[in-house]
Amino acid sequence: MIKLIINADDFGHSKIFNAEIIKLLKDKKLKSTTVMVKRIDPTQKYQIEELKILREEGISIGIHFEMDENEDLQKQISEQYSLFLDYFGFQPSHFDIHMPKYRLMENAALEIIKFGNEKGLPVRNLGINTVGKHTSEKAFFATDHSIEEIYDYRKVSRKPTISIVG
Repeated sequence: MIKLIINADDFGHSKIFNAEIIKLLKDKKLKSTTVMVKRIDPTQKYQIEELKILREEGISIGIHFEMDENEDLQKQISEQYSLFLDYFGFQPSHFDIHMPKYRLMENAALEIIKFGNEKGLPVRNLGINTVGKHTSEKAFFATDHSIEEIYDYRKVSRKPTISIVG
């Protein structure tokens, strides 16, 4: 049996993004989101509180890392992880990296996978062949893959999990 994970990226991007993600989570159309902690501002505080309540109902909340390739990668990861803990008061369920930069920044992705291993947390499958805990066997990106590709993978795969992101 294949388990399908649909993750809403970019919580924190804006109050509008947040409101739509919260609505989909409340309507049980999603069970997972990732937070861009660097973009959260004080006007989003009430939405963070809503997300905390939804976590108690089984919603997964992860970090959506945003990386600058000109800055120290490990420092950025640690700072964003600490921000998440400050905002939410609990450990994230999983890690992701903001698109489209990760394709250009394999080093950043590798550092996030390493950090995930240290914290015992899964990282979204980024298509990089590494040892580590991943959220899924394969990831499909809404901007890159058609629904037919996802269905075709489901039909031939014996793997347990796929993710649809974005």
